[in-house]
Amino acid sequence: MTHEQVTDPVKIACFGGCTLNGPIHARRKELSSVCKAIGFGSHAPISQSCGGALQLLQVMKGEAVLPPLVRRLFHSDADYAINTAESGTVAGAELFAVETSTPVELSYDGYVINQNRFREVVMDAFRARPELKRPANFWNAHGLMKADETLRAQHAGTLLALLDPAREEDRFLIDAVEKTRSCLKTEDDYYKALMGFRASFAVPGFVVLHTFSYMPDGRPVAWPADFREVQERAARRAELPVFDPAPVVQAAGTERAMEEDLRHYRPDYLAEMGWNMLQFIRENFPEVARRRQAA
Repeated sequence: MTHEQVTDPVKIACFGGCTLNGPIHARRKELSSVCKAIGFGSHAPISQSCGGALQLLQVMKGEAVLPPLVRRLFHSDADYAINTAESGTVAGAELFAVETSTPVELSYDGYVINQNRFREVVMDAFRARPELKRPANFWNAHGLMKADETLRAQHAGTLLALLDPAREEDRFLIDAVEKTRSCLKTEDDYYKALMGFRASFAVPGFVVLHTFSYMPDGRPVAWPADFREVQERAARRAELPVFDPAPVVQAAGTERAMEEDLRHYRPDYLAEMGWNMLQFIRENFPEVARRRQAA
């Protein structure tokens, strides 16, 4: 397939994960994330929940400054430095794109954190201690990930009884147990977040539906089961166009499009998904795409 090339990429403020950022990066001659110009370098920050996406927007605009530990739990590159000269206009973004991958939102001391970073920074520290591994897994899996406050408090109590505040290495773990919470975001929460994006940007935006995984025959699998429908209803209520990658994956076939885990795009397929996203942008935002049409 021959794709036309342009030298003036559409600047997009991205709020999502690798299934949003990957295809955009792969089509960087036509589509460009503003994250690098904002100050995040080559590693785009990942937001998973609707509250996490809004917090990322606040960080990009210089409206939220995260404490040092929260930075580690927020982004893989904790040394990022926001470019204040670009933050006011979000580096001249012409569109914003939101992809929410989970309704479960983790927070530490009131700040939304990244679940992957939480596993790497906090859970790995617990699992390195044999006596803490099992109770920590219960605290995380049954309390936090299920947003069950009763079970969270119960397993937190078990963990705290095993930790010694007199030990320096335990104080960080005690702090994590005492300050980490979770909640389950609803369709109304998602809708309010999308309306927050609309109010914060003077440019249009769209929603990318998140698919948890695919069946081998290409059928999309959602978790929770109604999550794709929740995302789409909230987007329609907010009057934002919706890009659904699932039909694109089905047409290509999972062997060509997806990694073995059936959750991530194959590296050599990212550009093709990015091309489909570009066509979606051209169809839904002609005023943005018009000057980039090939001569």
